[in-house]
Parts: sequence; C-alpha cells; structure tokens
Amino acid sequence: MSLRLARETGPGALLDVQQDGAVRALSHIFPQRPYPFPREALRSRWRDEIAYPGVNAYVVTDHGRVAGFAATRAAHARSDWRRSSGQPAWW
Repeated sequence: MSLRLARETGPGALLDVQQDGAVRALSHIFPQRPYPFPREALRSRWRDEIAYPGVNAYVVTDHGRVAGFAATRAAHARSDWRRSSGQPAWW
C-alpha cells in the first residue's frame, strides 16, 4: 500500500471508491433506482477540489489501484476534514 497526492489520479478512480462505498452503506436510505448515485456532479466537485490550492487530497493505493481517499481543506490556520472513503472490502 502507498499514500500519495490525489492530483496524480483522475476523479474517476476516486468516484469508483466513493460510489461503491456510498451505494453499499446508504442504499437502504437512497435506493439506486429513484436516487441514483450523482456521479457526474461529484466528478465535477472532485475535479475542482483536487485543483484547488487549499484542498489537500490523498489516495491510498493497493497493488496500483485506488483503495481509499481522504481530503482536508486548510482554512484560517486550521484544517477541516472534507471527505474520506475506502473500499468496502476493507471495512
């Protein structure tokens, strides 16, 4: 396993992890048929966040594949946790 900046990874790999975890964890609240995972909206948000200088986004890779991520935002001399997720197989 390794940890690196997410800037080296496109948003698609992050979305794969986020979608898998969100659907498994929340499908009893948001069934996929009436409430499909908002992949394109989140792709745009990830693209913006990865490029934003105040956001620090990282990915964990396992055998070359993104297995998890975390993002923080530096704001007024403190960091705010933005989001994180990991492959459900690791839960």
